Amino acid sequence: MNKELQEKLYEKYPKLFRQKDLPMTQTAMCWGIDTGDGWYNIVDSLCFCINAHIRNLEDQKKYRAGVETPKAEIPEDDISTIEFVQVKEKFGCLRVYTTYSDDAIEGMVDMASVLSSRTCENCGNPGKIASYSGWYRPLCPKCAEEHVKKSGHKVDAPDEDE
Repeated sequence: MNKELQEKLYEKYPKLFRQKDLPMTQTAMCWGIDTGDGWYNIVDSLCFCINAHIRNLEDQKKYRAGVETPKAEIPEDDISTIEFVQVKEKFGCLRVYTTYSDDAIEGMVDMASVLSSRTCENCGNPGKIASYSGWYRPLCPKCAEEHVKKSGHKVDAPDEDE
């Protein structure tokens, strides 16, 4: 992702991107958000949803303080310390690794991954995954054509039914 879009996410969600300045011996976030610009809105929406989930769980803790509740309802870990360890593209899909996860966060990350597989990584328009000389990328028809012209890669596009 270009620096400008990446910085925008870092400023909007500083807690999630706390690891961005750590050395590579401690995190993979030091490499930045390793995706195309077309996935900016997907990453932004994912961050927004995770933050809303965190606030909701923190509100539940405050509301239920002093009230006996089943242990499973309130996470043992301090969810407010959730951080991204890595955000990248792999096999044509968005991959997000975090320091904390629960069923809701896993569902959000899975949804973002599915959306990314159908979104052009370059421009954000609808796209589909195709193999370009062994590298999988979701691209719209226009970006796919430009990629082939520029790189000379052969396209092994999946069948329409896939």
